[in-house]
Amino acid sequence: MTAPALTLSSCHDIYTAVPYLLGFHPEKSLALLILSDAGVEAAVRFHLPNHRTAERWKADVAEVLGRREATMVTVAAYGTPDEAAFAAQTALSVADACGLEVADVLRVHGDSYSAASCITDGECPLNGHPISPEPARPADGLTARQRRRRATGFARIEPTGRPEPAAWLKPAFDNEIDRLAGLLQDRPDTAVAQIHADAIALFDEHATSVDLTAAQTAGMLIALTHKRVRDHAMMLTDRYGPKATIATWSDLDRQAPAGYAAAPATLRAYAAWRCGDDALARHAIACARADDPAYVMAAFLDQALTAGIPAHRLPAIDALWLADTWTALV
Repeated sequence: MTAPALTLSSCHDIYTAVPYLLGFHPEKSLALLILSDAGVEAAVRFHLPNHRTAERWKADVAEVLGRREATMVTVAAYGTPDEAAFAAQTALSVADACGLEVADVLRVHGDSYSAASCITDGECPLNGHPISPEPARPADGLTARQRRRRATGFARIEPTGRPEPAAWLKPAFDNEIDRLAGLLQDRPDTAVAQIHADAIALFDEHATSVDLTAAQTAGMLIALTHKRVRDHAMMLTDRYGPKATIATWSDLDRQAPAGYAAAPATLRAYAAWRCGDDALARHAIACARADDPAYVMAAFLDQALTAGIPAHRLPAIDALWLADTWTALV
């Protein structure tokens, strides 16, 4: 089924769409909506340039634009009037040098916003459109299906704090920890290999399951603390497809207690990025880093999103690549 189009036909559409596509409300920033014939290729945020850093900034923007099959770009500048004007003008020069058409230019400063298109059409008040004291909902201007999808997604990846395992899960969690401790004590020489093999078999069987039992949920969450198992789950995301696995990773993320959430949240971010949903990926990354600020894979995905690297540029992870990678690490 084809996803509904996100129509950007007014400055209000752009104003409400940029936070949705980025996954947060930018401040002191310049955002680019990179467009192609297929729709929005990416939304990328940069720090505001100044006269001292402009040349380096333009090179960075040109590099990001060059990674995409872009035909047009929408510019959104956030800052004081002078900052927004300079950032927008600098971005326009980069777009022109890259041969890209500029769809529109949005400026957000103080308590108002305006776009070049509505000024040209005479639809913009002299001082811009006032910004409501209520935060703009990221889903404003979207179809009903998009609103439901976004509300459901954020509800599942933004738990309010990380509790102890839920009552239904705690006995299974304790049993699994005791089982693993017993294996390590009884068979110290072979236990780790056996644990990895059992965990990989568990993920192979249930990577696309949406009704996991308590024992399966506990086993998968504990197994994901092993990076080799986490990488195997990422491979399964590519093997079965991100749309087929994202529900499982979402459920694990939702159930994970403190100290066990970074891996499933990162898997959800990876699947969302593979699906082209950069905003959902960014929120999942935030959940992962809230649980473990030093989680390297979450930081890697964050850097990829910030750099505007499209997911299709990364080859699918396969078993041979994993084997070579872990052989090199041993």
